[in-house]
Amino acid sequence: MRKIRTLIVDDIPKCRQLLCLIISSHFPELEIVGEAGNNNDALKMIVELKPELVFLDIELKDKTSFELLQLLPQIDFDIIFTTAHDKYAIQAIRFSALDYLMKPIIVGELRDAVKRVFEKKDKSERSRQIDALVYNISYSNADKKIALPTLTGLEFISISEVIRCEASGNYTYFILDDGSKLLISRTLLEFEKMLSPYHFFRIHQSHLINLRLIKKMSKGDSGTLVMQDGSEIEIARRKKGDLMEVLKEFALMS
Repeated sequence: MRKIRTLIVDDIPKCRQLLCLIISSHFPELEIVGEAGNNNDALKMIVELKPELVFLDIELKDKTSFELLQLLPQIDFDIIFTTAHDKYAIQAIRFSALDYLMKPIIVGELRDAVKRVFEKKDKSERSRQIDALVYNISYSNADKKIALPTLTGLEFISISEVIRCEASGNYTYFILDDGSKLLISRTLLEFEKMLSPYHFFRIHQSHLINLRLIKKMSKGDSGTLVMQDGSEIEIARRKKGDLMEVLKEFALMS
């Protein structure tokens, strides 16, 4: 069996030791070639050891691992981020379609992440994912970019371009402001969780809409919303009250 050269980067020795123990006990397909506790050592080891997979703690003492990634001329290895608490960074990682593990690390979740590394067919998109990650860390909510896995590869779009998302079984259509439509192999529920903090609201079982791009709302028992592209979306009766509250809050924030 060919083994994947693996580097562990974490500023807490006990965390490195525990991950080493888990890997040596459960993952014979991974070969640990080194450990680093800070950005400088990690940078040196990445250049010298040429790992294929790096477990990268988000916070390294007074710095972040994102600063390390910006120092690299190219990203020619897979990354699995690890973290204990940084929700903001996790959101940016998810938007970039990268993997992360919460500490303490659970063997089953680690196995799923490693499996995705082995199954990844297109390695050429790593740099674009890292670029999107660094961008999302740096810019405001409205400018966030999301990596969408389409049938032909990852599409990177700004969430401000998304008019609405529409469920289609276990797939989701993204309808964009340029008239294009992308089919994504993830459920609408997954995108609802990702996009709700950025002024998206699920007005119907099948529809998640961008509150910023509502054109008008019709009256009636439940009513409909007309979006910027002219599309009319029915508001589920049980969602009407929540929508009105969200729109009030949104108007105060705008």
